[in-house]
Amino acid sequence: MTFLPEIAVPQNRAGLPMPALRPPRAVEEVYCVATTVDARGRLADGSPARVLGWSPGQLLTIVVTAGVVQLATAQDSALALTKQGYLRLPSEIRHAIGLVQGDRVLAVARPALDTVMIYSMPVLAELLRPLNGPSR
Repeated sequence: MTFLPEIAVPQNRAGLPMPALRPPRAVEEVYCVATTVDARGRLADGSPARVLGWSPGQLLTIVVTAGVVQLATAQDSALALTKQGYLRLPSEIRHAIGLVQGDRVLAVARPALDTVMIYSMPVLAELLRPLNGPSR
């Protein structure tokens, strides 16, 4: 994990304010890649699975919450990495979140949780909307 210091500026001292360092807080390491989805639901970039050390044929669970797809390893599942080690989203999942061939997604590998999160562009736009300022 990477640690980032938090800086606090004391307000009740005479003279110039000097930053005081607080103990570092842990920042979860993630690996992100934007990739396309093909007609069969395969993500074009297989690096998220490789970053987690997942092997071809690895069994996976899949959960969709608020349009975000979460993949994790499983002991017993019908879903698995392809023989080439790529993630593939089943048609039911693609239809549920509105993905079609050629759509781009953000795949986020979270090693600490051994999961990959898949965000469609509409979901990302919604998550980033507060950063765009007030609605007009």
